[in-house]
Amino acid sequence: MASNTSQSPQRSPVGMTERLPNELLTEIVEYLPRRADQASLCLISKLFHDVSLPFFDRTVVLPMTRSRQLKAFFRSIIAHPERADATRSLTFTNQTSLLDFNPFFYDLLIESTRLMKNLEHLRVQDWSETATMTEPSIISCLAFLTFPCLSTCRIEILPVAQGLGSNCHVAIGDFLERHPTITHLRLWPYGGFHDPTHTGALLPRLEHYDGNLHFLTMLSSRCLRAARFPWVLDWEEIDSPLEALPSLLDARLPTVLSFDDSCPSYNAIPSTLSALPDYIPNLTSLKICARSMRVHSQTSVLNCLKECLPRFSGLKYIAFEHSDPTLVSTNDDLLALQAWADVTPSFKACSIRQRAWRKVDGLWEEYREEEFDVEAGFSAFAKCV
Repeated sequence: MASNTSQSPQRSPVGMTERLPNELLTEIVEYLPRRADQASLCLISKLFHDVSLPFFDRTVVLPMTRSRQLKAFFRSIIAHPERADATRSLTFTNQTSLLDFNPFFYDLLIESTRLMKNLEHLRVQDWSETATMTEPSIISCLAFLTFPCLSTCRIEILPVAQGLGSNCHVAIGDFLERHPTITHLRLWPYGGFHDPTHTGALLPRLEHYDGNLHFLTMLSSRCLRAARFPWVLDWEEIDSPLEALPSLLDARLPTVLSFDDSCPSYNAIPSTLSALPDYIPNLTSLKICARSMRVHSQTSVLNCLKECLPRFSGLKYIAFEHSDPTLVSTNDDLLALQAWADVTPSFKACSIRQRAWRKVDGLWEEYREEEFDVEAGFSAFAKCV
């Protein structure tokens, strides 16, 4: 059996993405001791090791729900560094504060993840109350580790934990500063990490960003191609981050911006749209999400957008999203679409309320929204999510 599996190291058995081999083995040893003699357990252990090790999953998901299984996994990684070498994607999820993880647990976490030198994607989802305290948390344990190949990072913690000076706030800054290789970053919730006192230049290779607009002032990238922001609530202070944006962009490539929030302040939308052409006149793709706005507010936004469009020199793709497409008729959408096209010579296609349109032989034709997202560059955000 071992010889067969060693010939196809890329294959992964069905159902192994969420349950790691050592977790299954741990359950066999811990919960079935009375149903099998010691010789049988040894045989199971040997066979399981031979079968699972050659194609150990490259995608590791660790729900922080059972400390015993987690400790077994960490010890297994430390005992078999080749498993750490195989790991390319690592996800920590912690949605409870009920577990009593002592310092020894975090020592195991650090020692095992330290060995994952080929890690390319990291996601930390920590909704526990410990993330808001001075006690150790997942992100604080990872803060001083270095993953030389890390390119994609997603950090999700409680909003209160992101407060200036908090344990997680400082840890996030330290972690990002140690990983200049990151090209895709998402900081969520959107009220995320921003420290005006931070003097370090972060993420020089960042290409795609999803997070707080004010975080731009801390970046040193010259490669940014796509960014998604929430609507800025303190909209009167929008000039500072927008001033930083042009210097971060790669002028040789199309620029994609998306503004997204479930309940934006109405004042935030026209102020942002009015300021954008001053800083990014060559914007290629623009997406506006205002899902909770009433119909009359949506109409005002569409009119505001029409007034701003002539100030963009190369805008090709526009998207406008709302949670209830039935509130406005298709005819109204087509009227808005034609109005945008009349004032924007470079205009090629748009998506209004989850319906995409493009001009074919002088007529507007509906086509798949997925295809529109690819053309416009909005699909790039999928890697951050």
